[in-house]
Amino acid sequence: MELFKLEQLTFQYPVNDMPSLKDIDLTIHEGEFVLLCGSSGCGKTTLLKQMKREITPAGSLRGTITYRGIPLPEIAKEASAREIGFVFQNPDNQIVMGDVYSELAFGMENLRFSSAEMKRKIAELCSFFGMEGFLDKEILQLSGGQKQVLNLASVLLLQPRVLLLDEPTSQLDPVAAKEFLLFLKRLNEEFGMTVLLSEHRFDDVYPLCSRVLFLQNGSVRIDAEPKQVARQLSAEKTDFIPAQAFLSQRLREHVDSEAEICLTVRENQRLLERNLDRLPPWEPSVQNAEKTREPLLAVKRLFLKYTLEGAYVLKDLSLTLEQGKCTCLLGANGSGKSTLLKAIAGILKPQAGKIKWMRGQRSVTYLPQNPLLFFSFEHAEEELRSVGAEEEKIERLVSRLELTHCMQKHPHDLSGGEQQRLMIACGLLREASLLLMDEPAKGLDQRMKARLGSLLQEYQQNGGTVLLVTHDVDFAASYADNCCLLFNGSTVSEKGTADFFAGNYFYTTNINRMVRRRYPAMLTRKEVDSLWQKN
Repeated sequence: MELFKLEQLTFQYPVNDMPSLKDIDLTIHEGEFVLLCGSSGCGKTTLLKQMKREITPAGSLRGTITYRGIPLPEIAKEASAREIGFVFQNPDNQIVMGDVYSELAFGMENLRFSSAEMKRKIAELCSFFGMEGFLDKEILQLSGGQKQVLNLASVLLLQPRVLLLDEPTSQLDPVAAKEFLLFLKRLNEEFGMTVLLSEHRFDDVYPLCSRVLFLQNGSVRIDAEPKQVARQLSAEKTDFIPAQAFLSQRLREHVDSEAEICLTVRENQRLLERNLDRLPPWEPSVQNAEKTREPLLAVKRLFLKYTLEGAYVLKDLSLTLEQGKCTCLLGANGSGKSTLLKAIAGILKPQAGKIKWMRGQRSVTYLPQNPLLFFSFEHAEEELRSVGAEEEKIERLVSRLELTHCMQKHPHDLSGGEQQRLMIACGLLREASLLLMDEPAKGLDQRMKARLGSLLQEYQQNGGTVLLVTHDVDFAASYADNCCLLFNGSTVSEKGTADFFAGNYFYTTNINRMVRRRYPAMLTRKEVDSLWQKN
């Protein structure tokens, strides 16, 4: 059955010179699981918002959108609220109540659910998402990932017919992200729920979806089943292919010309085993074994909680940051990663423990999880110039982060990825001795993540030290020198990147899962390519 039908849809924001969507003809059928992918700013979020009447952005719209044969503006409000669920890219844009339970109940109360029915639904979904531990908390006490889980649960409680999700796993830890995607697949297969999902971390989505839409400059360039899209993008050697397809394409080019493009870890493992005797030897680069440098800052036995009666968020936590290195904090949502950054930045005061600077350099720049908390001016250009950096440095960063077209726009009018890049540019321009970044790769496509990684390496070469929080294990594996795992408010593992990821089940890359039997220390696509460069 036809669910959504878009005909010659063109949309342009009032502040833009060019349309964000161009002549889109698209039909979404009931029961499909559709992945939207493409570069940052290509129109994914705008396209999703066109399908939810209540949040359609202001601007010039041409063309038509129908939902189950009815023009979208004519759908009854209650039907739209019940049947079309939307999960925002930024969780703070969706939350309206002050505590978790009230937020979960809000939508159902407005649709006149009975008290007993609300309690039953909340109990069922909270058990699945593991929300019992923060069900009675205030919203301000939640981590970004916990807010994202809360938004997902709030929407699903209404049992929508179609679910529109804008990068729903961007703030979820690897375990929670995999569980959520599998849950979406179950809803799709067992209940027939239609899913449209926009993602930059799409490795785990390709094997689950039934269709992929690849957007470029506001138009749908490719619309096909996942393997066909992966095959076409692999042949074009773009960055927008999952790790599984990347590895099988490389094996096809160098080892086995008969190999098919693979979309799962298991398929690639079988392909590797079939060609085991034809694979060249490989050893990690010397860079992974670089000597320890002088410490810049030491965190010693830190204890911190938000309220007098509340539990400790950080418990006996110790961590050492080395001068000129990039340290990455990983861990489950709510494990204390963002809280640690705020404590080091001086935003939060710990109840016990010390944060000691070892070299007397106390300049710190803190980039929060939500870029909107960072901005203070009317135009992106003013944000950059307020730092007081040299004009040449500003122009260089604007060019490398592709922000030229954003300079005269209000930061709030930018896409999520553009806001992220603008905040990163401001942070890098400040040239502090310590740069604290909370989820810097969120909202960035693969190409822009590589650009960010290169800029961070240059920052370190100029004497800067970086401490970042991320759930993107591929980004951490590619650019971090050291990785630290937080669990229940404490550090449980602090190692060099290669040692940290090798052998893990969840906190490792898909490349490592596929090749670990032959190359236990291999983590990244770059290392896969180095196999044939050396031999």
